[in-house]
Amino acid sequence: MMVSLRGQLRGLVVCLFLFVVFFSCFSFAVTLQPITKNTAKVFAVSETTDRALTGMLTLEIKPGHGSIFFGSSAEQQTFFVPDTQKSFFDAFRAAKKIIGNVVENYDYTFSLDIGATSVEGPSAGSVAAALIVLTLEGKPFPVDDVGITGTINSHGFVGPVGGVFQKIVRAGEEGYKLFLIPTGGSLQIVESEEGVELVDVADYSMENWGMKVVEVSKLDEILDLLFMDIKDINISKSSKTKLVFIPEIIKKEPYMDVFKVIAETYKEFIEKRIDSLKTRKDNLTDRKLRSRITRHLKVADFFLSRSDIYLKNNYFYTAANNFFLVDVSAFTHGGIRYLEYLIENPGIDKNLNLIFEKAIEVEQNILERVNEMDKISSRDPEIYISAKQRLVQALAKIKAVKQDINVKDPDSLLSDIATAEGWLYITTLLAPEPGDIPEPENMKNLAENKLHSVELTLKNLGELENLENINTKLNAAKEALNLKWYATSYLVSLNLGATIEDLTQKEINSEDVFSDYNSLRESLEEKDFVPLWAELFLDHAYFYLQRFERENNIADLKSSYSLIKLSKAHLDFEEALNKEVSLRSKGRFVEIPAPGEEKTIPKVVEKPGEKTPEEKKMTIKTEVKKNNILKYTLIAIIVLLIAFLGYFLVFSKPRPSLFGKRREVEGKIDRLQDAYSQGKITKSKFNTLRGKLQNTLERLDSAISKMLLKRNILDRIEYEERKKQLFILEKKLDDLIKSYKEGNISRTFFTRNYGNLRRNIFRTRRRLYSITQAPYKAGRKGPSFLDKILKFFKI
Repeated sequence: MMVSLRGQLRGLVVCLFLFVVFFSCFSFAVTLQPITKNTAKVFAVSETTDRALTGMLTLEIKPGHGSIFFGSSAEQQTFFVPDTQKSFFDAFRAAKKIIGNVVENYDYTFSLDIGATSVEGPSAGSVAAALIVLTLEGKPFPVDDVGITGTINSHGFVGPVGGVFQKIVRAGEEGYKLFLIPTGGSLQIVESEEGVELVDVADYSMENWGMKVVEVSKLDEILDLLFMDIKDINISKSSKTKLVFIPEIIKKEPYMDVFKVIAETYKEFIEKRIDSLKTRKDNLTDRKLRSRITRHLKVADFFLSRSDIYLKNNYFYTAANNFFLVDVSAFTHGGIRYLEYLIENPGIDKNLNLIFEKAIEVEQNILERVNEMDKISSRDPEIYISAKQRLVQALAKIKAVKQDINVKDPDSLLSDIATAEGWLYITTLLAPEPGDIPEPENMKNLAENKLHSVELTLKNLGELENLENINTKLNAAKEALNLKWYATSYLVSLNLGATIEDLTQKEINSEDVFSDYNSLRESLEEKDFVPLWAELFLDHAYFYLQRFERENNIADLKSSYSLIKLSKAHLDFEEALNKEVSLRSKGRFVEIPAPGEEKTIPKVVEKPGEKTPEEKKMTIKTEVKKNNILKYTLIAIIVLLIAFLGYFLVFSKPRPSLFGKRREVEGKIDRLQDAYSQGKITKSKFNTLRGKLQNTLERLDSAISKMLLKRNILDRIEYEERKKQLFILEKKLDDLIKSYKEGNISRTFFTRNYGNLRRNIFRTRRRLYSITQAPYKAGRKGPSFLDKILKFFKI
């Protein structure tokens, strides 16, 4: 019975192993039957017409080594800009994640037929990845039914792109049945004749053309959907992307016209410079810089599209703040100004001398502006003082740049210069004409006391986050005092105090923030003058409170809290200023409901049984039916079998034989001789180590001799002869090294003969061990692979 069971187990193991090998080969034979050519349609948006263009992306493959080519000519090569080429390399890596290393057995040539002189951006990355996989699997792309847009990274994740609405319109007009877009792209902000509106492109395309729009996040989702029956694709309403936040319209008051003009002027200024950058980048020979500017301008366009909504809904400070971000800090380092520096002064981001010269130039412009702004306007004193606040901050910032020129990296220095220059420009918006009255000197005590209080607080607190921003404001307050701009210094110190209070606040409760907002709003309504800046900051806080209620992002709550603190600081300043200089008369902002009426500000209300805001997470993916249980189960079984067999193969590896150990010792002796001949070790150390290794060899030779007793007489005789030859050669090698060390022979003679002796020794060893091949196999120790399995099952 025992023998029968062991025999059955042997047969089972052999069958399982053959099954795994056969299935693996069969699966690759079935799935990988490449075709040589495949084509898909790509979509791009023209910068001139804002309409989507379509073109045919063709992929041709041939056996190779995993190289990627772009077109069949130099003209086609320049057609693909660097960021587009990079997206195709990422597509190659993403495809490799899907079907394995087999992708490296082919070369890939992409060509594109589209109505444009060049293609920029990585939006065709997901199409290219799908093309590679389908071509290797021998499947033609469903070019007339399915459209795709989206970037791809090397891990196969699909990323966002611009112009989604325009591409969907073009696909719908051309009769497509399915269009795949990146996760998060279903809701698009579209500007029409009626104004800015939020469009659900999935509903829009279904209503207008009957085309289904599906969000995808990974390459394998694209591959699943490409050949699925369109009728079976279910677009679940519950899985739609969360709404893009659009704040409610707030009441526009007459005093807000001042800041409306400022915001619209700033917008026009930014748009002209962006148009100029788009023109200038086309003339650049530096492809990397051109690609970098293209990416940054897309970020700028995003900020500007949002700002249009804020302007239309009367959030003038929010819009102006966005314009400032685009101007100086919307990108990784700097903004539009940073890009202008790179174009106007090539290499400035790598040359500290050029950066220092730029800092001096900006500093001179700031000092000229300081001389022009000694006075303030009697009509808008708080606006003029706010302009001077930004001017002294610019001065403090540019002085810090000069001090840190050898400490900070060039990108950060240029970003700081751009910020200082941005603040300088804002002063021209806030104070376009010279003032007519001096700053009130009676605010000197207020300014000095507040600055002293802030410095004392900072000393007691020690290290704080955002220390650079704190130091800039602290130095700005001191600069204002030196210039005898007391009201300006007081305003900067109040702002700094609010910043410190914000940074030291450990926990922020949403109920407290909403309560503070209500209280401050009521306080502003009670004033008999218009605290303009307090109103504007509170308006900006209201914007973040609405977005917090919609998206439950704690960052929005923190931003709102910070702005409420700033609003309180500006209210204190404007109250003190009103005692010295009369501010504009009372005007209403947002209607505050009477007691008992419904509040107009956002509230955080939790209904019984409703999930908390933290639990409300809107998922961004489309429900697609997948019935691949059998496939994944089979794969899991195969993986487990391979792991099981691999375990026994690894742990059944025999220990080294006597001959293997002898080889190891001989190798050590060879390396020791090399080291001694090259002078790396001393003679005494060489002799000591050599002696130990020789003793080991003698013990191994004794054991091998006993083993050879089991062999026939001819094998033993030949083995001994070869061993004598080896001994003679090794003795010659030792004598050669000794003669060379004693200086009896030249280095040239030693080198030539040393190499010849080494080669003869290696050949003799090889012949020696060929005689002992049979005992080598018989000399293995440890249980066999099958014995391991039988022992495991206790058979």
